[in-house]
Amino acid sequence: MKRFCLILLIHLTFVICHLSFAQETPQPLWSRYGITINDTAGNALQEKPLLVNDGQGSAFVIWEDGRHGYTDIYIQKTDELGNIFWSHDGVAVCSTKGNQNAHQAVADGSGGIIIVWQDYRHGDSDIFAQHISSSGERLWGNDGVAICTSETNQLAPQPVSDGAGGAIVVWHDYRSNGGEDIYAQKIDASGQPSWTNNGLPICIAIGTQWYPQIASDGSRGAVITWSDGRKGAANNDIYTQR
Repeated sequence: MKRFCLILLIHLTFVICHLSFAQETPQPLWSRYGITINDTAGNALQEKPLLVNDGQGSAFVIWEDGRHGYTDIYIQKTDELGNIFWSHDGVAVCSTKGNQNAHQAVADGSGGIIIVWQDYRHGDSDIFAQHISSSGERLWGNDGVAICTSETNQLAPQPVSDGAGGAIVVWHDYRSNGGEDIYAQKIDASGQPSWTNNGLPICIAIGTQWYPQIASDGSRGAVITWSDGRKGAANNDIYTQR
C-alpha cells in the first residue's frame, strides 16, 4: 500500500510540474513595443486602424491618414512574423479630394480584401468601395467605385462577403426627407453594382432606422439588423431582414 501511494504521489508530481511548465507567461512575439506599420509624413495623423485577417496566415491593417491635408484611407499587409509586404508608406486605398473615413472591410476569400467607407469628394457623404489584391494592387480604379451617390448623406457602411469574390454593403441613408433608412447594395468581383441604382431599400418605415449590422446567410445573401424608431424616439426596437 505504501509503495502504491508513493508511485501515485510521484505520478501526480510529474503531472503538476508538466502543467506548470505548460502554462508559460504570455510574451509579445514581435518587437517589445510593436512593429511600425506606418509613421510617414512627419506630424500627419494616422489613426483608427482596422485589422482584418486575410484567411491565409497574414492580416491587413487599414487606417485613416492625414498626410495630404485631408483624411484618406491607406492599407498595409503583415504576416505572422511581423514582416510588412508593401511600401513603407502603405498603399493608398483612396487619396482623392475630400475626406474619406469610417472604413470597414472584409476578406475576399482569395487573399485580398474589399474596403468600404464614407466619402466626401462630392460634398455630402457617399459610399465608395475598393478591392485590394493580395499583392497590393488596386483592382477597382485609383480611388474606388461608387456604391451610393444619392442626394444627402449615406453613413456607416458595413460589408460582408457575397461568397463569390464580391460583397454586400449596408448603410443608413438620409435621402428620404432627412430621415434615416436602411439601404444595401451588392457589388460583384469586378466592382459592378448588382442591384437597384444607389441601393436596395431594406427598411424605409417611418421614424429612424440606423446602426445597421450585416452577416452572411451562407447562401450568397445576407441578414441585416438595425435599431428602429418607427414607434417613437423613446421606444427604439430591433428589427432584422434577410
